[in-house]
Amino acid sequence: MSALVFELNDAGLIVADESGILLESPGFAIVEPKLAIVGEAAFHKARLNPRWTNNRFWDELSLEPVDKPTAQIRSHADLAYAQLDDLRKTLDAGDREVVFAVPGSFDNHQLALLLGIAKECALKVTGLVDAAVAAAAQADVDGDLLHVDMLLHRVVLTRIRRDARLTRVGVDNVGKVGLAVLRERWVDLIADAYIRNTRFDPLHLAETEQALYDRLPGWLGELEHAESTLLDMQSGPKTHRVTLTRESVLDRVRPQYEAIVDQLRATLAAHPATVLLTHRLARLPGLAAAIARAAGAEPAELAPEATARGALAHLDHIRSEGEALSFVTALPAPPAGNGDIPDSQRKIRNVPISPQTGALPRPTHLLYRSRAYAIGAIPCQVGRDTAGLRVGGPLNGVPAIFSIYTRGPRIVLESHGAADAFVNDERVGGKAHLELGDRVRVGSASGEVLELIALVDRDGA
Repeated sequence: MSALVFELNDAGLIVADESGILLESPGFAIVEPKLAIVGEAAFHKARLNPRWTNNRFWDELSLEPVDKPTAQIRSHADLAYAQLDDLRKTLDAGDREVVFAVPGSFDNHQLALLLGIAKECALKVTGLVDAAVAAAAQADVDGDLLHVDMLLHRVVLTRIRRDARLTRVGVDNVGKVGLAVLRERWVDLIADAYIRNTRFDPLHLAETEQALYDRLPGWLGELEHAESTLLDMQSGPKTHRVTLTRESVLDRVRPQYEAIVDQLRATLAAHPATVLLTHRLARLPGLAAAIARAAGAEPAELAPEATARGALAHLDHIRSEGEALSFVTALPAPPAGNGDIPDSQRKIRNVPISPQTGALPRPTHLLYRSRAYAIGAIPCQVGRDTAGLRVGGPLNGVPAIFSIYTRGPRIVLESHGAADAFVNDERVGGKAHLELGDRVRVGSASGEVLELIALVDRDGA
């Protein structure tokens, strides 16, 4: 069986293998007198048991005693053990090889402690790699890189030098601006709206407060493509409704966003680089756009499985022999783009022009059957089986007909020859640059069509 990659980001620990992501488990624990509840179950009970909830044990991993120790849980290390052991049992890891991908915020003492915890869990850990470097090893982006990720309690910016290798050369942390504080700010915003408009206080009862946290991701997702959304909450026989606007969501976390952008701007001023955003950060309302303005260019968005893919692709460079594991902070760089992709002859459709630049907006997504798939540095693959086209990646055994990805400021289609690919009804052999509005067809004239689209803000930029 293939190796397992554990990406230890407490916003959601991801475990993946060559088939893709197997599960995601937030770094939450509820410490009860006789047991500890961890992961998803703890997250969905956190507001019901706030005094017994801990979500800092990964961020502050140590042997220091917790505030309310029990016979089983005395330190943050014990909580980390509980979550890793829960993942091991859930996955039936057995003798499967395990690689840990860790954020740059971990210090040497925490890395050593982590390996000791893993040994107690009977996990067969054979490698330890920086998560940002592993993710960057899958990105077809030229030049130096700045990988930006969000954890529960901090944002980590990892500087990566690119030559023949991708080497971590620096890490900057922005504290007190992680996902936990953003959630708190947004929950308070929604509660204020309910109190102001309906006199219903959802924070008065633990059950409705927990419901706010549980439903928050869905509400924020609705604001990704809309200026406002209607929220409804049940309290007894009554249903309370308020409107949540995208503008109010951005205003509530403006200080936190500005702290992130200020650090990014300072880092880029001293060390120019292409920005790589993890999916955790890129999906937050307005943050990717703010980073793009600060960077002066669109950042590349990484797929959720980017770190795992990078680690699995470079297992031979990450594995260590014996008891002592090396912490890998450099991996071979993927071949740099040679910049010689011929432009396909296009029949450009009538698409909107950016009022700020007078140019076509850059495509951000691939539209297929009313679903939009993000285009980023990690290739978005398109294949075909008996049910139709498969879009995304990995395709789990379905041959890829072509891939679409970003290379610097351009969008690239790379044909893999499994079937003919056409751009605006002209066959593509090898590679082609794509523009907004291009229509990509697979196979015959009656084949299914995918369209290059752009998500824009209110003023069309």
